[in-house]
Amino acid sequence: MPSQREIRRRIASVRNIKQITRAMQFVAASKLKRAQDATLASRPYSDKIDEVLADVASVLGEQEHPLLAQREGTRRCIVVFTTDRPLAGALNANVVRFVGREILEHRGDIAIVAVGRKGRDALRRMRVPIAASFANYGDRPSFADVLPLARLITDDYLTGTYDRVELVYAEFISTLTQRPRMDALLPIHPSADTRGIPGNQFIF
Repeated sequence: MPSQREIRRRIASVRNIKQITRAMQFVAASKLKRAQDATLASRPYSDKIDEVLADVASVLGEQEHPLLAQREGTRRCIVVFTTDRPLAGALNANVVRFVGREILEHRGDIAIVAVGRKGRDALRRMRVPIAASFANYGDRPSFADVLPLARLITDDYLTGTYDRVELVYAEFISTLTQRPRMDALLPIHPSADTRGIPGNQFIF
C-alpha cells in the first residue's frame, strides 16, 4: 500500500496535469476560433471569384485565354485536400472515403493529386496511384507556397493531360461537422444568364 507521502505526490501530479491540460484546451480553442473566422470570412471572396470567372467564360473563349477552353473528354484530375497532422476526427477519413467511392463509381482515366500527408498516406494504403503530392502548407499557406500546385494543374490542363480538374475537400459546416465536397475547377462553367456582361471590356 502506498504511503501518505506517495499519495500526496500523486494528487499533486494529477493537479499539475489538469492545469496543463486546461491551458492546452484554451490554446486549442483560440486557434480553432481564428481558423473558423478566417474560413467564414473568405467565403464571400471565393464566391465572387467563381461568379466573375463564370461571367468571363460565358462571353469569352479559348481564343482570348487558353484556360477558358471547354473540353468534352473524360480524363480527370482530382485534387484531394486533407491535413498533414492526425487528431482531426473524421475529417480526413470522410474525404478519403468520398474519393474512394468516386473512383469506384466513375471508373476511367483518373489521376490523383494529394495535398496533405494524411490523405496521401491513406490513398496509398488503398493502392490508389498518386500523380503528385504536396505537404507542409501549414495553417496559413502563402501564394508562393501554392504556386507549384497551381502551375502543375494549369500546365497539365493546357497540354491536354486532363480534360477536367476537380477539387475534393472538407467543407466547414460547423465546429463538429465538416462535409466532403467536390467542386469543378476546370473547365470553367459559364454563367447561364449573360445579360449585362460586357465581353469586350475584359482585359488579360
